[in-house]
Amino acid sequence: MGLPFTTSVDMLTGVQPGENSAGVTADTTGPSIDVSKRQLKSVQVICVSRTQGTGAFTFSVSNDGTNWVAYNRLVSNVTNTNVQTDTRVATVTLGTASSQIFFFPVGDYFRYIRCELDVTTDGVYKAILQSAG
Repeated sequence: MGLPFTTSVDMLTGVQPGENSAGVTADTTGPSIDVSKRQLKSVQVICVSRTQGTGAFTFSVSNDGTNWVAYNRLVSNVTNTNVQTDTRVATVTLGTASSQIFFFPVGDYFRYIRCELDVTTDGVYKAILQSAG
């Protein structure tokens, strides 16, 4: 069984598909993205052209698009020592030119999501949300 629909968007710029985004170089709060019709969601955070400093990504969720709550349940793509527990993440900080991917647990339901980025010094950053449903 395939997924009937997938989308990709840079959570910092709103560019679709996300891989076509030029990224951002300064502190940014991205647009709210409606994910209410998506069952599966992942986000890949990316840093390029960095010589020093960091970029810290945080995520917020909302059901009305006005009142935002910090989302602290991203599941990291790491090997756990205990298969019963996932490593949950609230903030993702990239201090090198690199990328990481995180997953939203199936069953976490909210209508809107957005990404905030805090840049220290330099770099070009993206947060590509891939969602399906």
